[in-house]
Amino acid sequence: MIRLSFLLLISLVLVYGTYVPEPFHTVTVPFKTENGGSTNESVFLEFHCHTVIYDKHMAIKMELEASEEVAIAADKCGRRIFQTSRDTKNFTILFDRDWVSAMLTGIAKTCDVASEYKVDLVFNCDGACSGNLSFSLAEIRTAKLDPSKSYNPNGVLEFNTIGGETPSIASAEIGVLVEAAFLNSRTRLNFEVNYTTDYTLAFEKCGLEYLQLEGHKGHKTHELGWEETKLIRLMATTQCEKDSKDMVNYAMRSWHPGNGTLSFHWKRVHQEMKQHPGNDVTEMVLAIGVPKHHKVKKEDRPTQLAHLVSCAIIPVIVVIRYRQFL
Repeated sequence: MIRLSFLLLISLVLVYGTYVPEPFHTVTVPFKTENGGSTNESVFLEFHCHTVIYDKHMAIKMELEASEEVAIAADKCGRRIFQTSRDTKNFTILFDRDWVSAMLTGIAKTCDVASEYKVDLVFNCDGACSGNLSFSLAEIRTAKLDPSKSYNPNGVLEFNTIGGETPSIASAEIGVLVEAAFLNSRTRLNFEVNYTTDYTLAFEKCGLEYLQLEGHKGHKTHELGWEETKLIRLMATTQCEKDSKDMVNYAMRSWHPGNGTLSFHWKRVHQEMKQHPGNDVTEMVLAIGVPKHHKVKKEDRPTQLAHLVSCAIIPVIVVIRYRQFL
């Protein structure tokens, strides 16, 4: 009988432990342009962000379906989060707990309470186009960052641009270097570029561009501030089918033909990074476990999860009591 109760409990956990999509879990943002140009929309993702924050096996899934190729940009409280690196008709991208926690860390300094979970979207088409950008939830199994896979700070990436809009692309896994600068206000992530002409260096992953650095001919060290470091962490934690968790693409462009190198490393400094949230507290705290704005009252209806847990426990209690009478 005890063996039977154990099997019953396991079967219930397996059944009820699987994510079941609900219609209200999907938020669809429709867009349409008659003669080309851009159109603006907004979306609120509080439910999705809280769900992902409290469950490391869940992610926000962003899917695009468009009639024609479209360029998309996402802004938050007047700051650009990302934009598509090229026009496209469809894509599927995942934002896990690491991504959401990075987005919400320090958000109180740039957003008011009403806009914390609001994302402003810009759609741009060359001609008439229409489509939908949807946000839903998906189950994932993500591995932790592996320090052994991190980019070697002593290594160098080489570029050779032919001029114009055609980029020269190199890839590397940035790994724990981003974490060090993101979590500690006394560390910096530096990118050193040595190039033979003026250049623009874009940081991309999964078809999304998060950051651009510009420089002139010669050697330049780009030291990232808080907002730039935050964007790099968002990029590193973006997921899609073709890119591993911490693989990043570097796209070098120059109007004139050129060549050169890129290297990056982090260093410790005495001066705290301006606007870094870690300056306000003794220890850097990520936005994990952010409390909801509205507390649930005791007399409110129990959640679906609480109901499922009770359903799983009741059969075991019944079996145990039956066993006592034998």
